[in-house]
Amino acid sequence: MLFYKNENHQYHIDHDIDGATCHNANEKDIMNGWTVTHHSEQEGLSPSICNWDPLTEPDFTKEWRNGKYAVVNWAGHGSAVGVGRTIWDWDDGDGIPEYAGEEIIGKPQINIWSQLEDDYPSIVFAVSCLVGYPELVGYGNLGIDMLVKESFGAAVAICSATRPAAITVNFTQTHSGAEALCYEFNRFMIDGPEGAEPIGIALYESKNYVHHNFGWDNWFYEFKNMYNYNLYGDPSMIREGISDSSTNIEIIHPDNGFYINNDKIFPFFTPVMIGDVLIKTNASEDIEYVEFYLDDVHIDTDVYYPFEWSWDEINFFKHTIKVVAYNNLEKQVDDELVIWKFF
Repeated sequence: MLFYKNENHQYHIDHDIDGATCHNANEKDIMNGWTVTHHSEQEGLSPSICNWDPLTEPDFTKEWRNGKYAVVNWAGHGSAVGVGRTIWDWDDGDGIPEYAGEEIIGKPQINIWSQLEDDYPSIVFAVSCLVGYPELVGYGNLGIDMLVKESFGAAVAICSATRPAAITVNFTQTHSGAEALCYEFNRFMIDGPEGAEPIGIALYESKNYVHHNFGWDNWFYEFKNMYNYNLYGDPSMIREGISDSSTNIEIIHPDNGFYINNDKIFPFFTPVMIGDVLIKTNASEDIEYVEFYLDDVHIDTDVYYPFEWSWDEINFFKHTIKVVAYNNLEKQVDDELVIWKFF
C-alpha cells in the first residue's frame, strides 16, 4: 500500500527476489522528490517482511484522510464493495497455515463504510479484483463511490478492475500482472516520454507497454487485464499538483501615508485617503484572477494583470480592504490592508 505526494506540486511495491529487503522501484526514478508512505501487513503469525505502518483499515484510512496525497496505490483481495487482507491468525501446532479451523482469516483494508472524505482526492490505482465492478450491488460500489459519494469519495480518478484481475508480483521476471499496469500507469502519468500524460492516455500507454514487453503463456491471462482494467474519471485530466510557496499576492498601494486622490502628500503611520483610492497589487506569475473585498463584502474581480481596483465611492472612517488571489489550480492566497477614507 503506497501513498505519494510531492510538496512542490498539487507505484508499485518491489521486493527483492530473495525476500531480504523491501524497496520501492518508483522511489528510485520517477518518485524522486516525493513523500512516500507505505503500509504493510503487521498482524498474524506471518507478518510482512516490510516493517512499514500497519495495513489495518483504521490506520490506512486515517493516513489517507490526513495526508493530502496526490497518488494512492493499493493491493489486496477485492470485491465490489471492499478490499480485504488475509492473515494467518493462529496455528494448531503443525506450522502450516490452513483454512480448516479458520487459521487463515480475512480482515478489512478499505470498504464503502470506511471513514474517508473528499477534501483532497487522489489518483488511485487498485491492484484488486472487482473494485471497478460497474453493475449496481446492494449497498454501493467501491470504485464508483470513491468518486461520487459525499463524505466518502477520496479519489478524483480510479483505475480498477471490473472483474477478477490477473496478479503476479515479479512481473519483470515472469508475467504481466496488474502490478505491472500500476507501475507503468504511474510512470506515464507522472513522467511520460514528453512529460506528464493525461490519465486516459497513461492507462492506454501502460497497457500497450506491458502487453509488448512482458506477457503470459496463457492467452486468457494475457488479455484479462487489458480488457477489465478501466478508468473512472475524466481521461483528459493531467496530474499537475499544487503550486509551491512562490504563489503570493500583496497590496502595494496605498502604503502608509496621507493621500489626496491617490497622490501621496506626506508619510503617515497608516494609510489615510481623501477622495478616490486605487488599490494596486503585486502578484506572482501563476495568479489568474483576484477578488477584492471591502469589509468582507465582495466588490470586484479582476482577471488582468496587474490586478487593480478603483475605489471611487464616498466612504468615511476605517475600512478593511482584502484581496484574494487564485492560481490555475485554485490555490488561494490573500492579503489585507486597513485604510482610513474620507469622501
